[in-house]
Amino acid sequence: MSLQTKIALSFTAVLLVAVLAFNVTLSIYLKEAAREDYRQGALRQLADIRQIVSVHYDRVYKLLNFLAEHPLLKQADASITRYVDSGELTMMTPSINGGIEQEIFELFELIGRTDGDLLFVYLGTEDGGYVQWPQTHASVYYDPRVRPWYQASAHLNGAVVHTEPYAYVDLLVHQLLGSISRSFTNQAGEHYGVVAVDFKSDTLSQLVQRIRIGHTGHGMIVHRSGTLLADALNPKNNLKPLEEIGYDDFLAAIQTEVETFQTHLNGVDYQVYQYPEDTAGWVFFGLVDVREIEQAAQTIRRIMFVVSLILLLISIPVSVVLAHALNRKVHQQQHQLNALVDTQKIKTQRQHWLSAAGMRLQQANNLPALIQVFFSDLHQMLHLMQGVMYVVGDEERLVLAGSFSCAEPPPLHLSLGEGLLGQCAIDQRLQVIEVDTERVAMIRSGLGDARPQAIVLAPILLNDSLLGVVELALLKAFDTDDQALFENLLALLALNIEIIGRNGST
Repeated sequence: MSLQTKIALSFTAVLLVAVLAFNVTLSIYLKEAAREDYRQGALRQLADIRQIVSVHYDRVYKLLNFLAEHPLLKQADASITRYVDSGELTMMTPSINGGIEQEIFELFELIGRTDGDLLFVYLGTEDGGYVQWPQTHASVYYDPRVRPWYQASAHLNGAVVHTEPYAYVDLLVHQLLGSISRSFTNQAGEHYGVVAVDFKSDTLSQLVQRIRIGHTGHGMIVHRSGTLLADALNPKNNLKPLEEIGYDDFLAAIQTEVETFQTHLNGVDYQVYQYPEDTAGWVFFGLVDVREIEQAAQTIRRIMFVVSLILLLISIPVSVVLAHALNRKVHQQQHQLNALVDTQKIKTQRQHWLSAAGMRLQQANNLPALIQVFFSDLHQMLHLMQGVMYVVGDEERLVLAGSFSCAEPPPLHLSLGEGLLGQCAIDQRLQVIEVDTERVAMIRSGLGDARPQAIVLAPILLNDSLLGVVELALLKAFDTDDQALFENLLALLALNIEIIGRNGST
């Protein structure tokens, strides 16, 4: 063998050893890097979900504080119906019992119908009195003072308390409910009872379905007591104790508060990431198939091995191109994930807006104030430029009730069927008319002129009864979410018009 051959073979051997050592080192690094990337991605997403939960609960906390400080609850007394001595199922009738009990029930009904997440709104007094919306049958010898929600809050001086979720079952509903309660005082400032709300589990199901980690990852929500609340992969396990379904690793992780661990479920090894939510006692888990993490590392490792060989044959720019392509792919996936989280945040913000608008409408004590709040909220949320509202008067006429940013005073009266607005009162259906901006008049403001993009005609209905009509000029046309938000706000307006009218008549 010639020296030239030996040198060539030695150089080749050294080169091969260097490439092998490089790829072994790279393999170890990429495996750990892939695990770390999945860990950070999972924890970021779980943190975003936790933030959404915090926004949701902040709304409920404000509602409970509003109720606890409401003047009607301050007036609660021994006249409120007791069911402690009833030895049989008793139908609750607070809606017709009169007095402070009926007034409190009507307040609860308004709030319950406004907030679609609430299933029950109720209170118990230190005398054993009980008021609940909606009206149902009271259990035999029902004493609110011995219930967990009452005892958890009775002596905490107004602190908001979560109780452990429970399964609610009747003929039409079978779902998980959570209770949040707070004590309240009487007019003398003394403790007199506890007010609470039960909210539906729909939020849990929606949140767990949002958890997506890689391609095979899914989410799970567990209560610290050891009850599985929501499992995206195996919904049949919902509401079962972790010990009963063999999820002992999760129970141990909750107790030790480890951030990540591995477990074996249904023949699959999972890497699990834990993120607690301390306020409600929930723990969020993100699970991803270990094979996916290893496959991600293996795919990258193979690419880098090919790149290392190409580096020996051609040049470095090839690796730069491949790295750039890989980086672009990762950024695209991250952008999609961020877009999903942003969409959920927008929906949560819209729900928060609607709840806040409902509170402001409820606080208006006369029709002009109510209409001003309604138009002001539409201006902020849905780009209202001009608006006019008529209510049903005598002799089948519509009477002007209020307007917003109109350059000229609207007619004081309209007959049913007169113009588009009068016809809307007859048809009793919402219409969105997109206009030709070149043919519609400009709307002036202190900063300039603008043309509306759409005209909205809508009846104000309560239980199919016409209370009035409204016409709006909008800076931009409704999308699907805008129209849903407007219809919900219109329903709240109708309910508050009815309440103001009823208060005025009494």
